[in-house]
Amino acid sequence: MIEFAISNAWLIGIMPILAGCVALLVVKPWPKLAHTVVIVPSAIGWYLATLILIGAFMGYDLSSSQWSYRLLTTGDFDLNFGIRVDNLTALMLFIVMTVSTLVQLFSTKYVEGDGGYSRFFAFLGLFTSSMLGLILVDNLLGLFIFWELVGVSSFLLIGHWYQKPSAAAAAKKAFITNRVGDFGFLIGIMIIFATTGTLEFSGLREAIVAGDLSGWILTAAGIGIFFGAIGKSAQWPLHVWLPDAMEGPTPVSALIHAATMVAAGVYMVGKIYFLFEASATTLQFIAWIGAVTAFLAACIAVVQYDIKKALAYSTVSQLGFMMFALGMGPIGYAAGLFHLMTHAFFKGMMFLDSGSVIHGCHHEQDMRRMGGLRKSMPFTAGIMLLGCLAIAGVPPFSGFFSKDEVLAAAAAMNPMIFILGAVTAGLTAFYMFRMYFMTFHGEYRGHAHPHESPWQMTVPLGILGFFTVTAGWLALPHFWGGPNYIAEFLVYTPVTDASTYLKLNVGVMVLATLISLGSITLAYLMYSKGTICPEKMKQRFSYLHKLLTYKFFYDEVYNAMCKHVVVGAANVSWWFDRVVIDGIVNSIGSGTYSGGNTLRRLQWGSAQSYLSVLVIAVAIIAALLFI
Repeated sequence: MIEFAISNAWLIGIMPILAGCVALLVVKPWPKLAHTVVIVPSAIGWYLATLILIGAFMGYDLSSSQWSYRLLTTGDFDLNFGIRVDNLTALMLFIVMTVSTLVQLFSTKYVEGDGGYSRFFAFLGLFTSSMLGLILVDNLLGLFIFWELVGVSSFLLIGHWYQKPSAAAAAKKAFITNRVGDFGFLIGIMIIFATTGTLEFSGLREAIVAGDLSGWILTAAGIGIFFGAIGKSAQWPLHVWLPDAMEGPTPVSALIHAATMVAAGVYMVGKIYFLFEASATTLQFIAWIGAVTAFLAACIAVVQYDIKKALAYSTVSQLGFMMFALGMGPIGYAAGLFHLMTHAFFKGMMFLDSGSVIHGCHHEQDMRRMGGLRKSMPFTAGIMLLGCLAIAGVPPFSGFFSKDEVLAAAAAMNPMIFILGAVTAGLTAFYMFRMYFMTFHGEYRGHAHPHESPWQMTVPLGILGFFTVTAGWLALPHFWGGPNYIAEFLVYTPVTDASTYLKLNVGVMVLATLISLGSITLAYLMYSKGTICPEKMKQRFSYLHKLLTYKFFYDEVYNAMCKHVVVGAANVSWWFDRVVIDGIVNSIGSGTYSGGNTLRRLQWGSAQSYLSVLVIAVAIIAALLFI
């Protein structure tokens, strides 16, 4: 059965979109049937993805998954479209199908009664297939096609409640912001093709090894490609779209923030890591972008009151962690991707848990109107506590293992980034437990009567809670001085030697744990015990609080740029086109017309006159020749 799953990996990618089409076109009159049509193929896809991952861990030959189709031949160039499964692909297939299937089950109750019920599940199928296609393809052309499909799918899902102006605006903001990054991505692809003549991942690696792509051109191509990841994975300075994406239904937030859209950028960097690793400048660029993103987003999360916005900025920050780990070179490669895996489980669980809270509180999202929910929603409270402990890096939860690997890689390669990462880790523990204590401790401050969610919502929480606890245990032998199984599994055939992997750093592990525990204690004293008054802290640091509340004024700056710079440049371009370009074209036309009118007057229709003119002209020419 494992061989069948590996050989037919393409089925995993195509089933969700086919199911979505059926849900949208065939069963639209019967909304309750729509989720069944989508969930059953997703469950089958999850089963196949699980078999492929098991086969990869057991050492099965994954080459039978390879499939290629020639789209175009011109000269010596063949444009192919194909798929290929390697260990990283197998891991991502399992993550995406696990989270996606559980999100779909959760959605059956969360969007129950929604007027766009069938449409919602159809777009979930499109979104899932787009991400799976991005994972499976083996060339830059296919990657870019599915990259754009992921963007279109996110636009449709974020704007699901398009009747709300805020949801429509958030969908447009996400789409346009991603296009900025994708423009750089496209330029990088064009540089690679113009230099190497190939779009295949294997051909690109051979070109780099052979030196056909090197120097500043290699750096330009790598940074251009990475701009796509800056947009899709919400890295600074294109991070502004992700918090606004919370306008979509909470299951969409869980899917986008855990295993699909934002994970695409990190996955892409890992998939073609040989391109980035070959340029030290590109790696430094990735590392600093990730570190700045992680720190800034963590600072903003500290002052958020919307439970989904707090989780959104947490996602931005954790994506920064992954990126700066990848920027550490081969020593941080597996650490960044390991954190991608653990984050997918605990962040997907936390977003669904916030959906359970919102559902139980009758669609309330402001944490100031919550409190004491552990009494009325004990299961939801317990699951959220697991997620907070994991993201804070408390042992033995999954985030402890992956986060410490990331910080250890930074400590070994770049002390400045390590310090920034350690501070960010402390902020992470603080704002996550601030959210937990405000939501589940104290007395209830809302008006509705909260209640526990139905089993369709709690079962996905329980399954993701299991992975939240255990997913990091793959690194346990490494912590005991044994082999690092996750690093050995995520081998990527580096251009440079990566045989010496990251050694266990007990000092970093102890320091990071103490920082997290100290931050948790501070959050407890402020938001549960009441020993430290948050309002007094807000007044004492009012300027800093305002700066963070307004998110460093990025939205205001971008709005001003669009209003004055972009619109101004558009007006200048319009004037230049109408006055200069059109003026030149119109002048040429008018001159031609006037010349034609002048010459037309010489044609008066008398043959005798034409003959007279001819005789006079011949006489003049003869006289000139004689003289």
